[in-house]
Amino acid sequence: MALKDIKAQIQLVVAAADPQAKVWPRLRNLNAETQADQLVGADGTLHVWFIWRESTVLTDQVINQKFTEQADTLVVEGFFGMNDANDSDKTFESNVDAVLKAISDDRRPGPGGTKLNNTVQSAKAPVRRKTDLVMYGPSQVLCHHTEIAIEVVPRYLQ
Repeated sequence: MALKDIKAQIQLVVAAADPQAKVWPRLRNLNAETQADQLVGADGTLHVWFIWRESTVLTDQVINQKFTEQADTLVVEGFFGMNDANDSDKTFESNVDAVLKAISDDRRPGPGGTKLNNTVQSAKAPVRRKTDLVMYGPSQVLCHHTEIAIEVVPRYLQ
């Protein structure tokens, strides 16, 4: 399957796990106030996930050097507006846990499917590799921020 198909499947999984958020299968460069609505979730706060490819590694297979495995590292990056009065940290952590579990569950092989809905040959367990606070968006909102990485093998090349 193509990268866009894999990202579209991850987008569906993330949207189901965190239904209040906007989920984009690519990075967005939103720099005008009029675009802020593309970052605001159904909960009325800056609440968005982006899915992008960080790297690709091609590896020759030992059995046949003309047979190459492609492994892509995809990043699911989340932003959630910080609000101490509403204890936004608890909400953010809950959302991240739900997304991690959903991605992990969907990457596993199962009867008649999964492996990200049969879009990949294999997928490693997702890793939450970064969590911090950042200023984000056209209005520069202080946000909880996380990066979840997942390595997938979409196909073999010859």
